Amino acid sequence: MTISRPKQTSSNNSYGFGPAQMLPSRPVFLQAMSDHVVTDSDTDSEEDDDAQWTACYSRNEIIHSNPPSTENSSIDLDVNKGNRETVSATPAAPGLLETMSAANTASAPPAHMKGTAVTITAQSAGLHALNDGHNATISANDLTFTFSSKSRGINVVAIDTAAPALGKAMTFGTFDTHADSSSSEKLEEFISLLPETAVVVLVVVDEAQMCLSKQTRMALQTIGARSIRQCKYRDGYALITPLRNPELAVEAHQSAENGGLTKPATFTLFMEEEVPATLVDGALMPAADGPRRIKARSAGHYAGSFAELVVDGETERFTEQGLHVIVVPKDRQKPLNMLHFRTHQTETESARLVQFINEQLPLHKEKDAPIALVVVAVGDMVRRITPNVIKELKRVGSRLVGSVVRGDSFAMMTRFDDTPMTLEAHVSSHLDAPTRWVEMML
Repeated sequence: MTISRPKQTSSNNSYGFGPAQMLPSRPVFLQAMSDHVVTDSDTDSEEDDDAQWTACYSRNEIIHSNPPSTENSSIDLDVNKGNRETVSATPAAPGLLETMSAANTASAPPAHMKGTAVTITAQSAGLHALNDGHNATISANDLTFTFSSKSRGINVVAIDTAAPALGKAMTFGTFDTHADSSSSEKLEEFISLLPETAVVVLVVVDEAQMCLSKQTRMALQTIGARSIRQCKYRDGYALITPLRNPELAVEAHQSAENGGLTKPATFTLFMEEEVPATLVDGALMPAADGPRRIKARSAGHYAGSFAELVVDGETERFTEQGLHVIVVPKDRQKPLNMLHFRTHQTETESARLVQFINEQLPLHKEKDAPIALVVVAVGDMVRRITPNVIKELKRVGSRLVGSVVRGDSFAMMTRFDDTPMTLEAHVSSHLDAPTRWVEMML
């Protein structure tokens, strides 16, 4: 990977990159806005992703930049050079850690980024495009990352809109899902630990489909990668998606038969001017009218065993193990309908849960009575759960519930109105972290 930037004539506006950075174990909360969004249609049916691949070897790495002080316009981070660093994907500290340090920065960091626009562009290059002399690129304003064939697989840059400066907002990952079966799981973990304030930028280099599992494809679809299921061997694919609003995701796909070089995908975001204290605490400003704002997150057995729901600034906290299901009506005059199901204790609780959902949804099919259905796990939700519950949650929109095992963190939210939508978050128990907040308006 090569990082390019204009030569600096002043020490006041260059971007510096410091030591390798880990992923967040706790989310940071700040609202992001998006602009200049173009979306692709998604009409194809889902392909069969169950094929088993055997020619896989361990090559997964998370790559971070650690260049020496330099005024050159290009920094080479290829695999055979000494400034490439490999680290574990296990989170070490909260937040997207800074990618700057005094020891590794040639000059001062850029001016404060809040309130300013960041234009992101992503272009993917499959093998045929690489052979024709093209490279995959990710750009954020005047900073460009170039990926050659040595970065085969899925390359990710995550930009945290809560960071005070663009140079402090980025974390990177390279996952060889062409040749390494473990890379698919590590990619899923990488994304699951990002805060909801992050914008995920993803480009395929060379080939990325052979060892990309169905489970990881599902996880990518939940963050806005609608076209990932259409991608085939050595296709080009690029994605830019704000985790808080995955429905705004921008994608680009080009088949290998047509060269594998995608058109550039473009997305513009704005860093926030201020950080309201209530948002930092995970709460929301109360609202008396207009759309209802709903947030939820879950913490599994090793992440604290709790769940939280915030509706119009009012917070509910759940600590009893199992699944908590909440029906939020759009009508503020109607109360929330909250039930607890001990699906970790007895199978009869699964039957109760399925019955509850089947009773609630027919009541709200009319557009004048929309609802949001929120499902959050506390501690463990699956020890005695039945397949009927998994089937029911899939029916109402979940893509991730089939991947949940004992002790995992899991939260989902489905809106039933004239623009139905499902948002989800899932974190494996061995990562010891709650989910990021899932949020929607009703």
